[in-house]
Amino acid sequence: MFETILVPLDGSALSERALHYAEVLSRLAGARMVLMRAVPMEQGLSPDALDYNRVLTHRAQDYLTSFVDRARADGLAAESLVWSDEAADAIRKAAAAKDADIIVMSTHGRGGLARVVWGSVADRLMRQTPTPVLLVPRDAETHWINDSSFRLILPLDGSALAEQAIGPARDLAEALGAGIVLVQALEPIVWLSAENGWGPYSGEIDKAVKRRSRAYLAGVAQPLIDAGVDVRLHLGEGNAPSVIRAAAREHHAAGIVMATHGRGGVNRAVMGSVADALLRTARLPLLMVHPAAVQLEPEATEPAPELTTAGPVIPLSMTAEELELTKMALRKVLKGHEGDTARLGHDLLARLEQIEEWTAVSGPGAAWRASSN
Repeated sequence: MFETILVPLDGSALSERALHYAEVLSRLAGARMVLMRAVPMEQGLSPDALDYNRVLTHRAQDYLTSFVDRARADGLAAESLVWSDEAADAIRKAAAAKDADIIVMSTHGRGGLARVVWGSVADRLMRQTPTPVLLVPRDAETHWINDSSFRLILPLDGSALAEQAIGPARDLAEALGAGIVLVQALEPIVWLSAENGWGPYSGEIDKAVKRRSRAYLAGVAQPLIDAGVDVRLHLGEGNAPSVIRAAAREHHAAGIVMATHGRGGVNRAVMGSVADALLRTARLPLLMVHPAAVQLEPEATEPAPELTTAGPVIPLSMTAEELELTKMALRKVLKGHEGDTARLGHDLLARLEQIEEWTAVSGPGAAWRASSN
């Protein structure tokens, strides 16, 4: 359960968007909020440096006090914390010092939080802290209301890493009084091997994959149902980011919960680069879980049945250099673009990175999946 919520602020209106979600969670869970600000101090003991540090500390404290006073006036438990360090280190250390159960922060801001979440600060934070981080996109369209019905999306791909998000998803669902939608993406699969060339699975195997996936989700659902959580299952055909977004729309979700590898920050999600694609395109808060205690182990032979796009399949082979060049070109083209075309581009980039990760784990003679959409 959530007892302590850490909310990093940097003085910008964008960073303060996270307060809304922290306050609702605080009220529903009965948790205290720790509102913090990172203040990199001048080094040295000269009078000028000491005076400068005192001014910075007082300004930061005054800034935080205004929000603490407002929260207390609304009946919430809140306190302030000024931490002398760079933003990512300050947040990580503050979370440990205050024994925070969750960090709630905006994906944009100024100063220490100047870059987008898949950039510097949150990327470092996701690699360094075991504390789940609720990331609020700048363009979040879903607001949490105290007496509303919540539903959370939990994408799973059958891996032990992805399943590390189940516990935090259950905790958040219990705190919010929310239901959980277990989501798995299904895809037409093609084989690429040096011996056999390209060839699609038959429809019979596709049906078997669907049955196996539904049985897997049902197995995950049962302990949650036994714990009193309202659980729904959602199987979708297509690449993972688009299936997750579609599930969120269909079920009117208030958030997404998923795990990350931790070895490459939010850019390396359990399901390839799915988290990165969602952070760029989704309009929902994302609770990111760092499964530090789980080791990534290669699958034996058969790729997981969930992560590319339904539709006509176009066989395509690339060298490692060509794959990297394609990814670089996509990132350059997508920079600064939004809308459906940008979402499609980010999904394609996610699948290319999935292929790269799968090849790295299974070797160049392994089976790939690819599609035209």
